[in-house]
Amino acid sequence: MALVLVHGNTGQFHSFNNEAEQTIQMEINGRLKRLNNAYLTHNRAIVRDSMTSDHVTITPIVYLGSAAEVLESMENYQIREYQTEDEEFRILSPVTVLVNYKAHIHGHFGSKDISGDFRVSALWCRQNGFWKEACYQETKIGN
Repeated sequence: MALVLVHGNTGQFHSFNNEAEQTIQMEINGRLKRLNNAYLTHNRAIVRDSMTSDHVTITPIVYLGSAAEVLESMENYQIREYQTEDEEFRILSPVTVLVNYKAHIHGHFGSKDISGDFRVSALWCRQNGFWKEACYQETKIGN
């Protein structure tokens, strides 16, 4: 897994010499992995605690406009594999980070096969001392 930190204001790649930025990246990366694993195991408590209440999800097959809608739809997710690579972290402010990565997903949403390779963008915000995902958008790439 390649991890790259990019400054949001300049778009320039940034070396990991700033301890605060390294800490932000590590915290969000840990929360991201925890959230992805929660989808695999249908752990609603972790999913709920990992997103803002006004969370928005946009995928090729579904739009969900709140965390409540995400939780209601979880029974439709039958994800067998969710692998990420090439994560990039753009620090937009001390409490807002845009994460971009490639995801390989194998599974279904209801009866629809959603397997494939995707580019994902997720906006993470720090609320009450914790990083939470505020927006998730995936776009299918390739065939």
